[in-house]
Amino acid sequence: MSNYTRIKTQLIDKECIIEALQNMGFTVQELRRGQQLAIQDLGFTLTRNTRQNTYDLVTGRRSTRNLPRSTRNFPGQTLQQFIQTLNREYATLKVVREVTKKGYHVQKKRVKATGEVKLIAVKRVWA
Repeated sequence: MSNYTRIKTQLIDKECIIEALQNMGFTVQELRRGQQLAIQDLGFTLTRNTRQNTYDLVTGRRSTRNLPRSTRNFPGQTLQQFIQTLNREYATLKVVREVTKKGYHVQKKRVKATGEVKLIAVKRVWA
């Protein structure tokens, strides 16, 4: 039986956020007992929003039109594109972790040209 699901991503799971950023090639440092995550290579911070239980991106810059030119992984990429990449990486990690907990195995992963990620998970059957 097939199930197609689209999800809206909210950055909640600190470990998934850290792993997603590391997969993207960034160094992450926890500050203030995990309430802030500093993205060393960009000078950005993810700060925990306690009311919504999410992490919000804080750039510390007035103009967020483009990321710094020194960003080796995303030269000239807009902030919105960076956020989309982070959300995609985070969501993929989180979904894989959750379906694995429920006894599924990710059989196939494909990233479409639109940036949409397609995962095919199958239930593990023990003989």
